[in-house]
Amino acid sequence: MDVPDLTEYRLHRVAEQACVDGVPMAGLSAAFYRRTAPEGERSVGVYRFAGAEVLQAWGYVNEPHCRAHRVRQPDGKWGEALPGCPRVRAATPADPPALRAASGTWLPLAPAPHAR
Repeated sequence: MDVPDLTEYRLHRVAEQACVDGVPMAGLSAAFYRRTAPEGERSVGVYRFAGAEVLQAWGYVNEPHCRAHRVRQPDGKWGEALPGCPRVRAATPADPPALRAASGTWLPLAPAPHAR
């Protein structure tokens, strides 16, 4: 599944406190978009941390998990789309919450330098 074009979707709902694959992440919010397609209702979650987009995950409404996702890299560019749900690491006293990038590196949740 290709990276979705959000201009083709409508806003479905907003979550001021979001979870990623069941893991609550303090400071993370999300907007969920939907689009009707011949093969089913498509869904995209756009996740923000400190106001900056850090993650997109997408698939179909009737699927139990994400079909694909991508993570914003430290340089502000989007990483490649990967299959399945994103890997997340919840915050601990020693480490901030983080998302796993396509490279396998853990990216601490922080605003991207050029994100709006």
